[in-house]
Amino acid sequence: MTTAAGAHAPMTIVMGGDPYLNGQATRDLRAAALRAHPDAEVIELDATDTDRYGFEEAVGPSLLSDHAVVVLDALQNADEALGDALVRFCKESAHGDGYATVVARHEGGVKGKRLLGLLVAAGARKEQVPDLKRDDAKINFVMQQFERQQRSVSPQAAQELVAVLGGRTGELAAMCGQLCFDFDENPIDIDRVDQYLTANPQVTGFAVADKALAGRSAEAIVAMRSAIEQGVDPIAMIGALAMKLRAIAKASAVRAG
Repeated sequence: MTTAAGAHAPMTIVMGGDPYLNGQATRDLRAAALRAHPDAEVIELDATDTDRYGFEEAVGPSLLSDHAVVVLDALQNADEALGDALVRFCKESAHGDGYATVVARHEGGVKGKRLLGLLVAAGARKEQVPDLKRDDAKINFVMQQFERQQRSVSPQAAQELVAVLGGRTGELAAMCGQLCFDFDENPIDIDRVDQYLTANPQVTGFAVADKALAGRSAEAIVAMRSAIEQGVDPIAMIGALAMKLRAIAKASAVRAG
């Protein structure tokens, strides 16, 4: 997505597509706008309950900052008065830097279609977010998540991730990020993926503590997640770890006399 360009447009409309990707594009645009204006004030609004006065105040001059980055959610719910204010902002800001950069989210569909046309005609840029309905699109998404962190994943591992988590884009992205954080291999292969996707029903707090104290950090993290998913109280795991540490301390004290 060409989010960097959107940081310099008066308004960028993030349009439809997969909800997670829509949110990710919005976050990227916000970050790009902040790189262009490091001291900008970030203001978050929801078009469902924001009126024209609230928007005009957000994008107008401020004593707190020379520039504002305004993130407007649910653009499709804007009423007529707010819509007029949005169009006016685009027209007035189209040929100058202005006081604000606006990133607006639209969930897609036909609601608010007329306003979208008016905004684009007034100088807003529309960024269409893709859907992730086909498996090949989901696999490409997985590859891109690893590339964002300068890492790679084997085709088999990517297919396995999609097969298990393909319908939950946010979880899929989180799993890609966690694999990159926990393991140094490049590319990440299917064995590492299977470690995370196959839960061990026998995991206990003591099993987690044993792996941690043995220095097997990655295995300990995997075991910890499995234990939490199975309902083990995190405090119980801390208690198990503390008990093991006390035992080591006592043994060391005996050897030291």
